[in-house]
Amino acid sequence: MALSAGLCGAAAAAVADDPTGNGPYTAKNGEYKLPASFDQLVTKQVAQKTELWARVWYPTKGPDLKNAPIVVFLHGEHGTCGKVDPTGKWRLDGSKEYSSSGTCTGEYPIVTPNHWGYDYIAERLATQGYVTISINTNLGINQTGYHPVDPDPFLIIRRGRMILRHLMQFGRWNSGLDTSNRPSFFSNFQGKLDFSKISLVGHSRGGDAIVNAYFQLVGNTDGWQSRLPGNAKIVALAAMAPTDFAAQRNVASQIPMDGAAYGVLLPMCDGDVSRLSGMRFYDRAVGYFPDDGGNYRAAFAVDGADHNGFNTEWHTQDNYSLGGANQPTLHKCLGQKKLFPEIGTVKDQQEIGRYFVMSIVRSKTKDGSWAELLNPAYDLPKPLSDITKYDRSYFPSTDIGANKLLSRFAAYPTGNCQNVLFGYAGVTTLCTNTPEHFFNYQNYGDPYNAWAARIRWGAPANKTKPEDGHYWAFFPMYQGTKPVDISKMKAIEMRVGPDCTLFSGPDNPDDVDTDPELACSDVSKQAMDENGSQNVGVQFVDDKQRYSNRHFISLKELTRERQAVGIEENEPTNPVKPLYHALMSTVRISMSELLKDADKGFNPAKITGMYVLLSPQGKKKDNGSGGLIIGDIWATQNTPFSMKFDAPADASPILAVADASHGSAPRPPSLDGFTPGKDRLPSPVAASGVRPAAGDGAAGPADTGARVVDVARVSNPALTGAFAGAGGPDVAEITVSTLSSMIESSSGFSVAIGGRAAQGVRIARPTANPRETTIAVPAALVDSAADGAPLVVSSGGSIWRFGSLSKASAR
Repeated sequence: MALSAGLCGAAAAAVADDPTGNGPYTAKNGEYKLPASFDQLVTKQVAQKTELWARVWYPTKGPDLKNAPIVVFLHGEHGTCGKVDPTGKWRLDGSKEYSSSGTCTGEYPIVTPNHWGYDYIAERLATQGYVTISINTNLGINQTGYHPVDPDPFLIIRRGRMILRHLMQFGRWNSGLDTSNRPSFFSNFQGKLDFSKISLVGHSRGGDAIVNAYFQLVGNTDGWQSRLPGNAKIVALAAMAPTDFAAQRNVASQIPMDGAAYGVLLPMCDGDVSRLSGMRFYDRAVGYFPDDGGNYRAAFAVDGADHNGFNTEWHTQDNYSLGGANQPTLHKCLGQKKLFPEIGTVKDQQEIGRYFVMSIVRSKTKDGSWAELLNPAYDLPKPLSDITKYDRSYFPSTDIGANKLLSRFAAYPTGNCQNVLFGYAGVTTLCTNTPEHFFNYQNYGDPYNAWAARIRWGAPANKTKPEDGHYWAFFPMYQGTKPVDISKMKAIEMRVGPDCTLFSGPDNPDDVDTDPELACSDVSKQAMDENGSQNVGVQFVDDKQRYSNRHFISLKELTRERQAVGIEENEPTNPVKPLYHALMSTVRISMSELLKDADKGFNPAKITGMYVLLSPQGKKKDNGSGGLIIGDIWATQNTPFSMKFDAPADASPILAVADASHGSAPRPPSLDGFTPGKDRLPSPVAASGVRPAAGDGAAGPADTGARVVDVARVSNPALTGAFAGAGGPDVAEITVSTLSSMIESSSGFSVAIGGRAAQGVRIARPTANPRETTIAVPAALVDSAADGAPLVVSSGGSIWRFGSLSKASAR
């Protein structure tokens, strides 16, 4: 392999294990359909009937069945009545009559079996000893319209309740508490179900609902924990092309996914959920939902796939005109090979869906390294790898105690980056919200929003050219000027994506707000190569200007080079035509690789920043211009869940040892005397005049895990952003840490010192650790309190006691 001078290349990656093989059992299926009723466990609207209707696949004729894991499938929004098309092969589902009446008549007399659409996965799981439940929500939920006066207008919560209602019924049948309406096939596995290993699989709105069902169970909404078997636990969530209508927001009813692995499949030519809103689930789960259970998060983007093709009963492409014209509409895939026909089933997408779902389900319920498939450190097995191209994001664990956030490129609330971005000659840098990753345009300060650094170098964005042809950028670490210790970490994780041409406007013509929403309207005008601009190198530096690796680690070798890909369709509600996607995917660099070729004396316990060499070959024109986005940069202590290279002897199988054949690498320019260009963004920490003060406070009664991390006195006129106008000439910034995440809502958040309530409180989250919160209170309150006065914070209905606050710590 020919390598750019100074870049360290990659050896062949290990191939991920194939989770889709047939097991030792024979799979059979049966259905149950209980009479329609006004079930208030499912719907709060008494006037709407629903029914318990599902297809069950189960194992027979094999080894003695014990403790069979349970997998629940839920389909999305689709027609409930259909008719045969003129060819006699396919069904056109152009009516929703069944949704309200429970019957199909007239032009569309066939009841649509939406729940049969995942048999290609459920049957295979049954051969491996699983019992699967695929739910039909045609009556009272599916295709019942938009409900603006309902707190659940898209009926995502109702769908979540339906999932739990079926699990409740299964539990009663399994235990023998209820034998009424129990189907005869249940005898094949009665008393053999393992409710401690439940996996939920959802498609479209069903993918939205599985997360909601998880929240309802672990949050014990409406007493669901007492309605299901006592050991009931959801351990895995697999979402295919999900919507995000339920929108987890910063409210007390939404809690972290502490006990479940999560994966989302994103069809890059989705003509229905065209903004790929499922990406937000991954972003929120990684960035802000801690998980001490070591559960991974994964995003699996699939080129050329549409929305409907993952359900074998949805025979028409996403925007097929039904209910009258019954004809295809424009649906082009741009920069990607189209996998689906205008009408018919999509075997390639079924194969992809089977691999994706089974890797998640089996990784959490069966022994084996099945999650390898989701991790870009591994090559994909055949035939999956031959079908199309993929982008994968993978985070091994969101256990905050095991990871450190090194850089986060958010520009809210101060308008400046939380990290300084240094762009050297010919390089512009900008903190930006990113299409598909950004969550809440009505509130840029929403902590679940995902930001990134957009880097562009060379023409046409920049006319300046560096003398040696090398373009550089530099990112100080998240803690600012204080060195960061990564000596005990096992890997560096970062997210990298292609640049694109941005469009700013409302997301559809019916948008009543005036908040602009970004979208990609074209590929990048910066990238010289049609494959994108990921041929860049990274290198860390310590406090003595010693470098982690003399030969830069090439991101090109660790991620797929690409431009943005997109769709073009006749969709009146989408003003961006064509619409492109520039998703970020994961790059993982082992610490052992970073240290193999380090400068003598390099100290990983005192890291000050990361250099990015944007044009490795300098004047040879390779990457002479380009653009990319870089998301959060983490140092992680966890090795990926159930991966082969967990073994210490094989800690870095995908990276080759650097050698002399790579040539001498260019040395980064010194930071001494660096003159920032116009695009340098000042650090909000430096601008605020914060003088950090050490001290945990004097000893005193405190809740377990609740402690004062830092107290600093700050002059109010220097304050900006979240702390502006906190009241009085000075404020005290108190950073506290808790075992569980605080809910920072505008109401219900209060601070008391020595029993006196603070007025003019401001809150912010200075790090990615959701357990740390900085509170700005008038310094006069601290001054007037007795030394050692107790600090108490109330938030989201919970109370945290931090013990005694030492006045000496507020300098």
